[in-house]
Amino acid sequence: MKVFAIFFCILLCIFLCKSQENEENNERNANDLAFNSINTATVYQLNEMKQNSNGFKGKLTLKSGNNEYGKDLNELALEIFFETEERLRFKISDPSKARWEVPKFTLAQKEVKAINPRDAKYKVSWTTSPFTLQVTRKSDGVLIFNSNTFKINVNSLIFQDQYLEMSTTLEPSSSLYGIGEHVRPLRLDHNTYTMWNIDNPTPENQNLYGTHPFYINLMENSGRSHGVFLHNSNGMDFIYGNSNGRDFASFRSLGGILDFYVFVGESGEEVVKQYLSLVGRPHLPPYWALGFHQCRYGYKNVSQLEMVVASYKNANIPLETMWTDIDYMQNYKDFTVDPVHFPQPEMRKFIDNLHKNGQQYTLIVDPGIKIEKGYPAHDEGEKYGLWIKRPSGKDAVGKVWPDLVNFPDWFHPNSFSWWFDQNKQFHNSIPFDGMWIDMNELSNFCDGDCQDKPIPPSNPNKFVFNANFPPYKINNLANGAKNPLFAKTISPDSVHYGGVLEYDSHNLFGYMESWASKEAMEKIRGERALIISRSSYSGSGVRTGHWTGDNYSNWRNLYTSIPDILNFNLFGVPLIGADICGFGGTATEELCARWIQLGAFYPFSRNHNSYGNPPQELYVWPLVAKIGREVLNIRYNILPYYYTLFWEAHTGVGATVLNALWLEFGRDKNTFDIDKQFLVGKGILITPVLEQGAVSVRGYFPKSSVWYDYYTFKSLAPSSDGFQTLSSPLDHINIHFRGGFIIPRQNPSMVLRDARNNPFELVVPLDFNGTASGSLYLDDGKSINVGSSYSYIKFQVKGTNSTGILTSNVINSGYNGPNSLQKVNILGVVSRPSSVRYNGNPVQFVYDSGNKFVRVSLSHNLNQKLSLSWS
Repeated sequence: MKVFAIFFCILLCIFLCKSQENEENNERNANDLAFNSINTATVYQLNEMKQNSNGFKGKLTLKSGNNEYGKDLNELALEIFFETEERLRFKISDPSKARWEVPKFTLAQKEVKAINPRDAKYKVSWTTSPFTLQVTRKSDGVLIFNSNTFKINVNSLIFQDQYLEMSTTLEPSSSLYGIGEHVRPLRLDHNTYTMWNIDNPTPENQNLYGTHPFYINLMENSGRSHGVFLHNSNGMDFIYGNSNGRDFASFRSLGGILDFYVFVGESGEEVVKQYLSLVGRPHLPPYWALGFHQCRYGYKNVSQLEMVVASYKNANIPLETMWTDIDYMQNYKDFTVDPVHFPQPEMRKFIDNLHKNGQQYTLIVDPGIKIEKGYPAHDEGEKYGLWIKRPSGKDAVGKVWPDLVNFPDWFHPNSFSWWFDQNKQFHNSIPFDGMWIDMNELSNFCDGDCQDKPIPPSNPNKFVFNANFPPYKINNLANGAKNPLFAKTISPDSVHYGGVLEYDSHNLFGYMESWASKEAMEKIRGERALIISRSSYSGSGVRTGHWTGDNYSNWRNLYTSIPDILNFNLFGVPLIGADICGFGGTATEELCARWIQLGAFYPFSRNHNSYGNPPQELYVWPLVAKIGREVLNIRYNILPYYYTLFWEAHTGVGATVLNALWLEFGRDKNTFDIDKQFLVGKGILITPVLEQGAVSVRGYFPKSSVWYDYYTFKSLAPSSDGFQTLSSPLDHINIHFRGGFIIPRQNPSMVLRDARNNPFELVVPLDFNGTASGSLYLDDGKSINVGSSYSYIKFQVKGTNSTGILTSNVINSGYNGPNSLQKVNILGVVSRPSSVRYNGNPVQFVYDSGNKFVRVSLSHNLNQKLSLSWS
């Protein structure tokens, strides 16, 4: 008995020491799973795992497979990188040969010095046979990635030449957001979400113009979030499903490697920040980009453009930028103007007048270059051999608006300089201010190459690589239809410079065109560029904004624009908007009225209409004109707040411009499905009417915050459950300030050039404790490299709901433009102060006893410290 006890103690000591050792190495090996409990066919075994300076490196060998879509690779390389305290990377690849990997230029952090695993906020563990990988958040012990999906009969890991899959179980309290681009409600439901960039005019639950394989998982029971990103550019299905009572997520890619990043969070905002630190933070747009824009497909001539601009002015509706669609071109060729309807002298005069009035002009540019001798853009491209090729070496041929075209190959070393030259030469005669790059998925009116159409193999062989007809069919273009990859685009077996296959790089075309366009425009104009791209990939926001594509003039599309825009804020593309009043179909007065009420708060706000549809400019209906004036004046009034949010996202102080409520109220389950309201930053709540004929709207106002009416400054009486039905006649949109968040405002003008000279004011909504904070960023609105010529001011209120002090902390004071603060409104002051002091001196004030706010007029240089007290 004594011998047994000693033996038991020895075993226990060995076990405890081994456990401690594994904990210290962050190498917590779980017990191997019983092989006979595995019901899925493909299993890898971890044969060795060695620690190195980055983390760990191991070798996986195939234990069993089924070769369902090709031969299972016998050996795989596993690398685990402890990149930052909040971010883990793990990579699974083929050690025997190089495979396509997404180029490093798509990442902001290309080379990362690994951290000590002990400093990480996550732990990594694995099982060896079968191999599974687990990532655990240290703070709460929650599994944030777990490829042990065998017990629920879901593939854990498959690696075949043209089919890669990896899955993770999801905790029972998971709510998923992200994965794009799709038209759908905000919170993901169980479905297949396909990513393969395509010209697809916005049907719901189908793949669209962009690829963003990134999701955020909000844990309902804790309010904590984490994120997962697969850095892969091949065609892909993301499966969010349930098997044997357990939710799971599977990434299924047609190629490349499995290159995962896991973000520990813990708040939703922190996950977005961690993601953007990897793929790149959004660019800071020029200030004028935040004004109101007008476009349509179907403007007939310069005179009509002039009439539209004059009509906006006569209606006293702000118009910052006038746009033209492909109508301005000669036979739809880039870098040309129609000599009859849009002759160069008339266009130049029109644009010069816009500039004189403080307005801008933006035009559309498509990537397809017409095959035509004597056409300079094509001749120059031909000289350099810039076009995407066929496997035979011939130029790939597509068809778009100008008929047969070649497409520029952005991997070619001369492509960016060619693009600059074409834009520079055109800009010399047509001095446009912004570029709208469309059709860049690539879109093609032929299915595949127009002169070398893909032919299905008579005897398909899944063991032979076939770019045009891979053995696994992603759910391309329609639910269940699984159209071929070349539908509405070029053939995937087309070849880019250096042997890069279109099959692998297809989803990067719009990303790279945005890069070339921003570089060209900033070099041409010497100022920050406005680039709006239809196609996107993870990290596109570094250089471009986006609009949600060809939507329709209906109430459903009015609603779905909100989750679309909120998703792109998660993806790091905050300069995002939908076509106001709808692109396709006929807009009614009521629909357009409600749409401009909503669209005035899109970060990118543009009215756009399709060819042949009735006019829908805001001045067309007197009521819409009135509403447009009012809501655009509100927009222009709070643009300093928007601009500050953009700068904070650009620098990493913040992350988003528009927010879903769950992102701010992650512990409030009522917010998880809300996608008919949204927050501008953290401090303004928008509750639009989205239903025809409605004169009231039901919204949710979390009880953890105080809410103040935008128009009256009166606090909203709380309801028992937070839900309230508010009056909202056709000429009214409900807007509320959130207590605790200071909002900078500036008096509006018809154009932003003039508005930037107007005085500022602060709206200071107090929270339950009588406190608030906020910030303001100022610069010249256009410089590429601002340097130190900016001002950044933080504001803070300390006190109670009857007494307090507002102070400013001037972090930087380098902006010397107009910066006069002339008004401060303090909301939620429960009783009239006996005195108000500005920098120690008594000042006059007004107290509204009904709405409980104090208004103070003053003259303060924002570059100087502020002290405003009331008692």
